[in-house]
Amino acid sequence: MSYPPQCGGPALVGWDWAEWSGAYAESGGVRWGEFALTGTFDSEALTFTPETIEPWRDDRTVADDRSRVPTAGAGATPEQQLAESASSPELTIINVRVVGDLEAGTIELRRIWGGMLCVSGATRTQSELQEIADDIVAETPQGILSITADGMVGRVNVEVIHDDGTLRHDVDAEYGTGVVVVTSSLRPASSE
Repeated sequence: MSYPPQCGGPALVGWDWAEWSGAYAESGGVRWGEFALTGTFDSEALTFTPETIEPWRDDRTVADDRSRVPTAGAGATPEQQLAESASSPELTIINVRVVGDLEAGTIELRRIWGGMLCVSGATRTQSELQEIADDIVAETPQGILSITADGMVGRVNVEVIHDDGTLRHDVDAEYGTGVVVVTSSLRPASSE
């Protein structure tokens, strides 16, 4: 989410930006674009050799969902509604996940918040999820693109360059099925 983007991943063998003039952006000496590539990934050398390349088209894109959000007043934009909610406690809903006794957690939260409150149960704390994420980073020597401990949904999300199913199997065995969600950026072309 930085500008320009900070990117990582496998080196693209034979990539030539000159062939894609107009299909990428550039700022501060960094070039980036969205492309659909099919090719061969070498996990040892951490390289990807493209066989086919085309600019990315997401035909599934739908209209901006923010247009469906009820507005704070006649003609107010979703951004204005969000700003009004942020500055008006009576329009703010606090969402909290509690590990353990839900009722006791709700009573404790009510001592400090009298507004709208949504309390739901959780299996692991944010700290426990972060420990899992830290363990995965320490045990996975290369290939992690991003990793987040998401306390609101109670899981760790890991995006890797390529997983042939081994990492997913290992984290399921170590932490339980569904605690860690592994997303592989590269997939066999035959699976699409």
